[in-house]
Amino acid sequence: VLPFVINPNDFKPRITQLVQDKTGRNLDIPGNIKLSVFPWLGVQIGPMQLSNAAGFGNTPFASINEADIHVRFLPLLRGKVEVGNITLDGASIDLERNAAGRTNWQDMLDHFGKASTAKQAKTSTGNSSVLDKLHIAGLQLSNTQVRWNDAQNHQQYTISDFDLDMGAFAPAQPVRLTLGFDFAGTNPQLNGHADFKGTLIADPARKVYTADDAKLQATASGDAVPGGQANATLIWKHIVANLQADTIAVNHLDASGYGATLHLDMQGKDITRHPVMTGKLTLDKFSPRQVLTALGRGSLVET
Repeated sequence: VLPFVINPNDFKPRITQLVQDKTGRNLDIPGNIKLSVFPWLGVQIGPMQLSNAAGFGNTPFASINEADIHVRFLPLLRGKVEVGNITLDGASIDLERNAAGRTNWQDMLDHFGKASTAKQAKTSTGNSSVLDKLHIAGLQLSNTQVRWNDAQNHQQYTISDFDLDMGAFAPAQPVRLTLGFDFAGTNPQLNGHADFKGTLIADPARKVYTADDAKLQATASGDAVPGGQANATLIWKHIVANLQADTIAVNHLDASGYGATLHLDMQGKDITRHPVMTGKLTLDKFSPRQVLTALGRGSLVET
């Protein structure tokens, strides 16, 4: 009965006022809000945009074309959060720093900083965090863009066409992750594309994070790239960081680029204080002429 009795669009003024109170920004929701209740408690929202900070123009600080998220209703009664597939399409974030050095998110940090420390004190050590009970069926991001404009250093960087596909997530359980994006920059000029695929495990309770059977591949060109053009690949079998023990381990990592390939197995301790690394690094046979030519230093071979 609820979807027929309650019109979620009637809550737009309360939502925008809450955002105004928490961030000091204006939230515009011209799109329609659709509600579902059982067995999934969910919302589907059309276009939204969050205003930029004063003095940073009319470009929205953040905007999105569509968002869709659902949570199973009955598990909530047991304190368990079971989220279905989260879909976000056309998200865009505009990050800026003006000539005076102030960023367009500092005002929001100032608002957050005014929050009462009493609210933080309410979190007792006996209660499990939400993350420990969080389960997500999947996450898909499409057509995402992040722009960084630095007026102080006259630089601009953009990540565009960012697509992410994440499988089912639960704490301390393997999750499949695939992503790809284009990137570009100025001063110095840079263009390229990157892809990543691997299996991740996040265990916040033990502060252990791993990445297994992963591959990162990137192509880049421009003045910022040695030799003007590069094609690099990182492949590894197992990487684990234990923040509680302050250690890291890298197993069977292969890195290739500019005509050379190296292999690394490494262990590290005290990584956040006084890093100590031990391991084995080997380099495949390569042609110095080919490497120097790829780096744009071919004239050194002649001399």
